[in-house]
Amino acid sequence: MKLIPFTRHFSKEERDEDLKDKLTGEAEGILNWLVKGTVRWFENGLDYPVIVEGVSDEYRTDMDAFGQFLKECTQRANGQK
Repeated sequence: MKLIPFTRHFSKEERDEDLKDKLTGEAEGILNWLVKGTVRWFENGLDYPVIVEGVSDEYRTDMDAFGQFLKECTQRANGQK
């Protein structure tokens, strides 16, 4: 799972009330762009931006309750935690 941080907020004045209609009008081009991107993904894999990797790793660490339990409540046979 990858997290994408959406940190941008739009004020009421910045919002485009016609965005849905604009995107609907561009549906064919958007679909074409998605298909081309999917083909590139299958051919070359996907590189994630550093910010996405960072927040994804942080989330994975924060949400790993079992890993935290093992770290805090168990010891290895050689005495290391």
